Amino acid sequence: MSSKTPLLLAAATIALGSAAILLESNRSANTSAEAQTALFPELKSQVGSVAQIVIQSSDETWTLSHDPESNQWSLLERSGYAVSPGRVATLLGSLARSKRLQQKTSNPERYGDLGLDDVGAEGSNSSQVSLHLVDGTTLASLIIGRSRAQGTEAHYVRLAGEAASWTASGDLHLSTDLGDWVETLVVQVPATRLTKVDVLHPDGDTIRMQRAQKEDSTLTVMNLPQGNEASSEWVTSRFTSAMTSLNFEDVRTRMDLDPTQVVKSSFHTSDGLVIHVASQLETEDPEVPGTAPTERLLLNLTATFDENPSAPWNGPLAPGVEAVESLDDAPTEEAPDPAVVQAEVKALNEQFAAWTYVLPAYRRSVFLCRMDELVKPIVVEEVADPAEPGVELDDFIEIPDETLTPENPVTEPPPGEPEAPDESSPGEEAPPKVTPVPDGTGTEPKSDAPKDNPQPEPPGEGSGGGQL
Repeated sequence: MSSKTPLLLAAATIALGSAAILLESNRSANTSAEAQTALFPELKSQVGSVAQIVIQSSDETWTLSHDPESNQWSLLERSGYAVSPGRVATLLGSLARSKRLQQKTSNPERYGDLGLDDVGAEGSNSSQVSLHLVDGTTLASLIIGRSRAQGTEAHYVRLAGEAASWTASGDLHLSTDLGDWVETLVVQVPATRLTKVDVLHPDGDTIRMQRAQKEDSTLTVMNLPQGNEASSEWVTSRFTSAMTSLNFEDVRTRMDLDPTQVVKSSFHTSDGLVIHVASQLETEDPEVPGTAPTERLLLNLTATFDENPSAPWNGPLAPGVEAVESLDDAPTEEAPDPAVVQAEVKALNEQFAAWTYVLPAYRRSVFLCRMDELVKPIVVEEVADPAEPGVELDDFIEIPDETLTPENPVTEPPPGEPEAPDESSPGEEAPPKVTPVPDGTGTEPKSDAPKDNPQPEPPGEGSGGGQL
C-alpha cells in the first residue's frame, strides 16, 4: 500500500465530516428562518392539542369544541350539532402553514384600509380566529382582513394584541355561514325508491299519491276532488324529488310543534322505509317596520319500517283514477333484505331524534301543499242553445232528408219526359200545370200558362187561315 493512502483516507474523512456539519448547519438555519417567518411557530407541533376554536365576525360567533373521547368536533351555538372534521382540519392546516410575507402598517388609523379593525369596532368587517388548549390557554389568535388583490393567495393579517400588520400566505378565509361548518344534508332517498306520499292538514285537507305503474316517473293523485283533474302531468314531481337531497339552512334542539298548525306528511319507499315529517310555518316580525316578515319552515322527522310496503291505498278513488292492485312492480332497485332497511331506520332515528330542522319557506310547496295547488276544474265545452235568436238549428243538428231512403230513392226522369211536380206546402201557390196537347207533330206539349213572348202562328193554322 502506498504511503499516501492513509493521508488520502484521512482527508476524505475530514471532508465528509465538514460536509455533514455544513448540511446540519444549513438545515438548522433554514428551520430557524422558517420558524421566524411562520405566523405561529409552535402550532405545527401542537395541532393535535387544540381543544376549542372560536371564530368571530361582526354579526356571528361560532365555537367549535373537540370531544377527545369520540374525537368529534361540535358547534356549541347549535347545541352541539356535529361539525365537519374535514373543515376543521383544513383551517388548522392553513394556520399552521401560513407565513409572514411582508410587513404592513402599524398605524391603527390605517387598519380599516386593510380590513383589520378589531372585530368589535364599529363598521368593522374583519374576522378573528382563536385556538385554545384544553386548559383554556390561547395557542393562537389572528385577526384576518381583506385578501390581497394581486400575486399569490394571501391575506392582510394582524396577530391579536400586536400593532404590526402583515400579508400572510395561504387560504385564511373565515366563513361564518353555518353550511360551511356542518353537514346540512338531512336525508337522501332516490326518487325511484319512492312509491307513496301522503299529506294531511289539521283541517282534514288530504292528498294521497301513488306511483301507479312501473313506467310512471311521477305520482298519481288518488283522491282527486269531484270535477277536478291534475293541473299538469308533472305537478307531483316536487314530491318524488323532495327526499333526494333534503338539506336544512339552520338547526335547533328538538322542539314541540303546535298540533293545531302541524301538517303531517309521509314518504313511503318500495322496500319499507317510511319517513314521517311534521311541518309548521314559523313567522318572525320584521326588524324594519313596513318590510315583509321572515318566514321559515320547521321540520321534525321520524322513520319507521313498513312490513307490507306493496299495499296500495284502499280509500275512495276519484272518477277516472284506476285502482292500484299492487306496488310490487313500481320502479325500484333490487329490494334489500328487511334487516338492512330496519338498520337504516334505526340510524335515521338516531340522527333525527335531537333536532328540529329549519328549511327555507319556499319548501312549503311540498310539506304544506294543499289539494287545490295540484288540481284544476275539468272544463266542459258548452254548446250554444239552438233556440237562441239568430242561431240556426242546422248549425248544430244535421237533419236527415226523409225522402232519401231506400224505399223512396231520388230518380231522374227519362229524357223527353217532364219532371214530376213538387208537392207544395200549404199556403204556397202550386206551379202551373203542364198538359200534353197533340200538335200534329207529337213533340211539343202545350201549357195553359201564359207565355211571355207568344210566337205568331204559322200560315194555314188557326182561325182565318187555309191550306195552300
